[in-house]
Amino acid sequence: MKKLVLAVLSLLAAPNGVCITTDDFSKDVQFIGSDCHDNNRYIMVLGQSNARNLIDGVPDLNYLWGVNNCSAAIYTAIHGSEPASFFMPSSDENSVYAKSTQFVKDHHDKLTQIVILQGEQDALSLKAATAWSIKFATIIGAYRADVGDSPKTPVIIVRLHDTAKLPVRSELKYWPQVRESQRLLANTIDGVSTLQTDSGVIWDAENIHLTNGTQYRLLAKKIAAAIKKVNVSSVIK
Repeated sequence: MKKLVLAVLSLLAAPNGVCITTDDFSKDVQFIGSDCHDNNRYIMVLGQSNARNLIDGVPDLNYLWGVNNCSAAIYTAIHGSEPASFFMPSSDENSVYAKSTQFVKDHHDKLTQIVILQGEQDALSLKAATAWSIKFATIIGAYRADVGDSPKTPVIIVRLHDTAKLPVRSELKYWPQVRESQRLLANTIDGVSTLQTDSGVIWDAENIHLTNGTQYRLLAKKIAAAIKKVNVSSVIK
């Protein structure tokens, strides 16, 4: 039987009045159930507005990410305008980390995959950009230990695109440093890989979000292919 889609958490304000996007912040933590009793894919999607747009723009995402005609179960830990520090493990029951991990525990599941689409907000600050890999090493370790199926639960980082090919607005000047932090993290921690987005999808005029649902569906398919190949290479093109 299909499980209901649940949504929790209220609207949260962006730090310092800086907001990369505006979206529906009421759906930070969500569960999209599988319709298969023998489902063996439980995936956490963590990130900013591109993560939200992926969930909202691809209604059959759990089927695209499923296996053997069985849809995946998808959990989310999403906020459209927060840096990496927002997703850090916390004992505060109202934190996105506590809410999302409790959701997994409530369903008696263990994550088999974590997909990360985050980093735009950290490009506003050199300190945040260079600390991205350290913070996400902590975040990944916590999710793996708390609700992962193993200490090496596979992680796919949807890497920020190359600004030499796709420039972004000037205040995001530390975008390349975030990209480098993402590369370093994948090269440092077992089971973590990066997915390149420099080609195969069409970005909007600011090169921050994809143009429409069709493009998010293409991204979803790229991630689906990466999920299948995640143990083959640390960088999947």
